[in-house]
Amino acid sequence: MRHRASLALKPETYERARQNGLRVLTQLSLPEGHYQIRASAGAATLAGSIVYDLQIPRFDEGFSMSGVTLTSNRALDAVIVSPPNARIGVPLPGPPMTTRAFSKEESLTLYVEAYEHRQKPHSVEFLTELRKESGEVVASVNTTRTAKEVPKQGSVYQFSPGVALEELQPGRYRLHVEARSSLDRKPISRDVPITVQ
Repeated sequence: MRHRASLALKPETYERARQNGLRVLTQLSLPEGHYQIRASAGAATLAGSIVYDLQIPRFDEGFSMSGVTLTSNRALDAVIVSPPNARIGVPLPGPPMTTRAFSKEESLTLYVEAYEHRQKPHSVEFLTELRKESGEVVASVNTTRTAKEVPKQGSVYQFSPGVALEELQPGRYRLHVEARSSLDRKPISRDVPITVQ
């Protein structure tokens, strides 16, 4: 996919982009498998690129969990450019962010899904912990979703907790997100490193 945009920014919009960045929001649909996404952006005098390894698992067997999407209450401070097909259908208060450095004035919202495809009564427990580099837990959110009856098809469970940063000291932290099915012994977890400035 290639996107080209000619930007004619008003002075106030240009200043907002200069201070908070220009974000391009797009999406693509892929079948299961292993991929390498190579994204690049540039203009006549400046360009950059990034490589990201991606695995899309089978969501029709057993218990699995998505990656973690993250946004901030400051996400809309940046200037956002997106094609018509870029609407992200998840319950986030703002657009997804790749930034992992935040100020103490910001509050974060995470989004993660768990998939349970066994036709048995079960519950899914979500746990989010904000940890220091030492491993000490400084905040946590715990939620349980329950399917009391036998599901006729696969179940999708959404988890979207908020995390405030105002009480934290500047430094490096780790968002630990964990999902556990009552039909499994071991949880599935994801970790997202962040920096509070």
